[in-house]
Amino acid sequence: MGFVSFNDEAEQYLCAAVLRPGNVTAAVGAVGVLRRLVLLIRHFLPGVRIRVRLDGGFAHPDVLDFLDAEPNLEYVVAMAKNAVLKRKAEPAMRQARKLSRQSGETEHVYGEAQYAARSWPRQRRVITKAEVVRADGKPPKDNPRFVITNLKQSPQWIYEQVYCQRGEIENRIKELHDLQIDRTSCSDFWANQFRVLLTAAAYVLMQELRLRAAGTACARAQILRRFWRDLARAVFAASAAKNNKNSPLYGMPILEVDRAKSIVVLKRGMRRRCGQRTLLQPEMHDAMRGRQGQPQ
Repeated sequence: MGFVSFNDEAEQYLCAAVLRPGNVTAAVGAVGVLRRLVLLIRHFLPGVRIRVRLDGGFAHPDVLDFLDAEPNLEYVVAMAKNAVLKRKAEPAMRQARKLSRQSGETEHVYGEAQYAARSWPRQRRVITKAEVVRADGKPPKDNPRFVITNLKQSPQWIYEQVYCQRGEIENRIKELHDLQIDRTSCSDFWANQFRVLLTAAAYVLMQELRLRAAGTACARAQILRRFWRDLARAVFAASAAKNNKNSPLYGMPILEVDRAKSIVVLKRGMRRRCGQRTLLQPEMHDAMRGRQGQPQ
């Protein structure tokens, strides 16, 4: 999944949701997605500086070569530890262990090194975070981390101010899981990709609703109840609009859901089982029909 944000904007906008086969690495197809996104951004925002942040699964030679070849593009890419990187980080790890013994707390020390994997054409700058983690009842544990980058700032600034900002993206991914974007139970790969895209489209709609609700209590609405309530209201509005000759929905086969006596909801987590039937929760039904019993 890919997200794009602009400067200090709070929102991260979903811009890519690509399903990959289970027998390939995360980097497969990444260059194609990145190339398309970079072209689109530069078309609409010429001259802008682009910063790419990627998880460790994307530290592939083809991806790094593409990022290096792009002008006015900065990147930070996590990299899995290996014997060479751990050896380069050992002086910082010794310092972190000493600090942790003295304080009795988790400690970390930042550093950097020049590193080239066998498949790389040249060395690249690697930021190291040498960390010793302490937890109650457990022995201290070494936790070295590595990030490849072409940024020139200090290792601590790059790690804390750039790389660690991925935490907000993790929140967006959690919201997508709340919408069950990981439900890929079809037997056909492309059917599952289509399901992923449908979920992504629903999420984009939710983001747009949040933006339009700026300044209200729903501005940071969470996914499930409020989103599906608002979506159901949109369906009611579509039912009325399909009979309006001036509406783009005129003549479309939209069900007359506002006239239904009961509504069956198939979304898991928002349903109440009554015998063999799954009915909409009463408060949700009232919210969709409005206080006077009419569709909103």
